[in-house]
Amino acid sequence: MACENWPPPLPSLPLYPPCIKKPKEPEKPPPVAPKNSTHEEWWRDFLAQALKRAAESDKKKKSCLYELTSKQRRELLPVRIPTKREKLIRKIPLPAGSYPPNGLPIWERLYLDCPLPMLGAPPDALVFARQQIGQKLWKTGEEQEFILYDPQGYEVQFSYENVHDPHLTNYYQGREIRGFLLSRGEASADGWSICTLKRFNQYRKYLRRVHLSLVHKELEYQDALQYELHMIKMYKQIMDETMEQTERKAMMEEAGAANREALRDYHMNRIKRLLKNIRDKERRVRKLYKRRAREQELRIKKGQRLQAEQELKKKISDELNRRKKIATLRRWHESDEKRMKFLRKIAEDKARQKAEKVRQRWHRKIDNQRMMFAAQDEHLELHANIRKENIELRNKYAEKIRQKQLEQFQELQKVQLRKKAVAKRRKEETRMSVAVMEAWLGILKTVNATERRLDLLLILSNLLTI
Repeated sequence: MACENWPPPLPSLPLYPPCIKKPKEPEKPPPVAPKNSTHEEWWRDFLAQALKRAAESDKKKKSCLYELTSKQRRELLPVRIPTKREKLIRKIPLPAGSYPPNGLPIWERLYLDCPLPMLGAPPDALVFARQQIGQKLWKTGEEQEFILYDPQGYEVQFSYENVHDPHLTNYYQGREIRGFLLSRGEASADGWSICTLKRFNQYRKYLRRVHLSLVHKELEYQDALQYELHMIKMYKQIMDETMEQTERKAMMEEAGAANREALRDYHMNRIKRLLKNIRDKERRVRKLYKRRAREQELRIKKGQRLQAEQELKKKISDELNRRKKIATLRRWHESDEKRMKFLRKIAEDKARQKAEKVRQRWHRKIDNQRMMFAAQDEHLELHANIRKENIELRNKYAEKIRQKQLEQFQELQKVQLRKKAVAKRRKEETRMSVAVMEAWLGILKTVNATERRLDLLLILSNLLTI
């Protein structure tokens, strides 16, 4: 189809023809399968490697945790694993004389605040002795003259015992006094002063105070050491953070001016709310005190009434009990004489049998406890070794994961840098294309202006010739 206005004259050089034709629709490109981005491919590879590492770590954990047999695990369950503090206390040896030398094996593991029980043992099996005759019993150092938490001596009573007085040593070393103490069972043949179980438990309380002072010194040393290590670590961290803080400080000063006004309003509103809450709380407290005072008066009156009733009932019951006791005492007095003769004979037979049973039970108890402690120590040592191996495996696995994450982080940084470079290059290309188009439009305008001036000169020359 021909158009009368096409082609246009050369000087005007329009950008598009005056008769507009229907533009052709652009052909649709063939469908292209979406390609996975580099990020998706990296994520898929990372998940596959993580699942593989998790499977390998599960196998290693199973191989470490299940080395104990079922019988060993059952035997280890009732055994109490000591804590870190208990291990530290166990490292410090107990003072001498904390337990009798011929006692049960379990007494060696008891803490000093646990009193020793009264056991049915043979007469010569247990001998409780604190110090030798003439040696000072309560050896208090300069730091233990006065205890702040027990100034009255309720925990440990430092009673005077003349047997342990150093000034009376020569007196008790005499033959007659020595033989008298041996006959009464208050001294041993090698010069030790024998005491009762009650006094020995009181002496253990004193030894506990001495042992705790040693534990306290050790804990202070450990705390000081941890504090020094912590301060060194904090100093390094502070040195690393100083540069970041200086950079953040400049940014925070710029944003601080805008936030100060809002912060001041926030604090003022908060103070108003706090004052209102304080007034409400005081009002509720006053009401609560009044209600409690009324309830206290009612409880006092009710308690006085109940106390009077209980005193009356107690008097009646005391009188009835007194009469019953008198009657029963009369009956007992009549039958005691007949019964005591028969019981004496039975008691002598039972005493002989009981002494034999006690002796057998004592030796059997000592053997059983030694076997039990040996088995427990073996299980604890096995548990500690397995735990140590597991910790080493965990640390190795954590180090591998950290190195892998660091490599992946570096790869991501490289990808981001490449993306930024591509975006910058595209931006520069668009800027250059815009500049080229602007230059081309300027050239077209100058060309059109020169052609129009030439046309005018031709017209003027024609007129002059006419």
